Amino acid sequence: MRRIKKIVSLLGAAVLSLSACVFPVGCAPAVTDKEYADAESFLWGAYTTPPPAGIYEGNETYQTLEHFQNIKDCGFTHGISIYENNFETVRTALDLSEQVGLKYYPMYNGLSYIINSSEQQHDLTEDEKAGLKEFVEEFSDHPAFAGIYAVDEPKKDRWYNLSQAEEYVHSLPGMEDIDFMVSHHAPHADPAACGATEPKNRDLYTSYLETFDPPYLLYDAYPLMYDPAGNPILNNNWLDNAQTMAEIGKEYDVPIYYFMLTLGHLNYRTPDNYRDIAWQNNLSLAYGVRGCLVFTYWTPMADNSTYTYGLVDREGNKTPVWYAVQQVIEEYEPFNDVYMSFEWEGTMLTKADEWGFNAGFDGVTNQLRSHPRIAEITCTQDTVTGTFKDADGRDAFMVVNYSDPYYAESDTVRIEFNDVEYVSTWRKGVQRVVRLNGGVYETTLGSGEGEFIIPLQ
Repeated sequence: MRRIKKIVSLLGAAVLSLSACVFPVGCAPAVTDKEYADAESFLWGAYTTPPPAGIYEGNETYQTLEHFQNIKDCGFTHGISIYENNFETVRTALDLSEQVGLKYYPMYNGLSYIINSSEQQHDLTEDEKAGLKEFVEEFSDHPAFAGIYAVDEPKKDRWYNLSQAEEYVHSLPGMEDIDFMVSHHAPHADPAACGATEPKNRDLYTSYLETFDPPYLLYDAYPLMYDPAGNPILNNNWLDNAQTMAEIGKEYDVPIYYFMLTLGHLNYRTPDNYRDIAWQNNLSLAYGVRGCLVFTYWTPMADNSTYTYGLVDREGNKTPVWYAVQQVIEEYEPFNDVYMSFEWEGTMLTKADEWGFNAGFDGVTNQLRSHPRIAEITCTQDTVTGTFKDADGRDAFMVVNYSDPYYAESDTVRIEFNDVEYVSTWRKGVQRVVRLNGGVYETTLGSGEGEFIIPLQ
């Protein structure tokens, strides 16, 4: 059983100090503990696992126990394949995953051919059915098997082909629950509908959900970029996209998973430090995500001059990204049962200068303008505040320093709560109980940092 995470519930206490007081958990005066235990686990996915031999320029095999142990040691719960190209290498990846305690999504190459067929309305041939049947019967009972990584960013006009394959597999005895993992990028799926922008087309995603009824929705959109002159910038569409995905997840009651940028490519930066990784994950938590896949774990073996490196380089060496991701996962894990017990309600955006310009903030539709538990938020950097409720109606707030992590700027946030004397906070894996003076809580968030705050009455 996962260690129990405690949240403190105020029963009543006299004000003992004129300033805020910090207490060790369980030691605040006149309080009792509420327990959040055994919540579902956040999914941490290593996309592009160690490749077998011969993928690029005669490389040696990297399908070794050491390399799969490194995935587990970084904190991942799942591996996602793109390189295994025959049953032998799929079996090797599953066996190694089982040995280290990972779940694994192998890719079946025959499925890619079916989905990306030149025929937009492609009914399965008997040979294609036989290939699918052989694959799932061979691997679905393996202890490490999590499902099939079906396809990356399918075009909408190929959804019919995907549906035919999925329906056939689910019609096989004992195979009705096999997960078909599909990643989505709306501009690639339907460029005419979305244009050359980040994936924020609501109709496209809701259409997919209504067609397939998947157990989660996985999307990619990357925020850390360079402008044409090579200057670091933030993708101004990213927050609006996160808002759209959170709204869809709430409306359809489906968990949202996101791809985190971990590989420099095209005009995207190489996020090779803690700030870059924590910033992406904390902001995504502020929008209620339930899982994260990294793009990429292993540096792609393809010959692409714009690739820098992922968590592991092409020769299997850990890069600074590996250690940054490991730290972020380690800081999240003690907080899992608490976070996963709350549901996203909305997100507030607060500028350090009320009249200042922030294209990322200004472009967000449906942003929350106020909350009944909060009288005022002031900050020294633009700040994102996700709002949440648990099953008992208890409020919580994920407060994140939005300033570009490239500049390493801290953010002092002052929150004036309505009728709150105590808060419980989680930050970088550590819980505190704080007694407020006049309902005011003040915290300084480092670059990329976030804090989950729960009023206690």
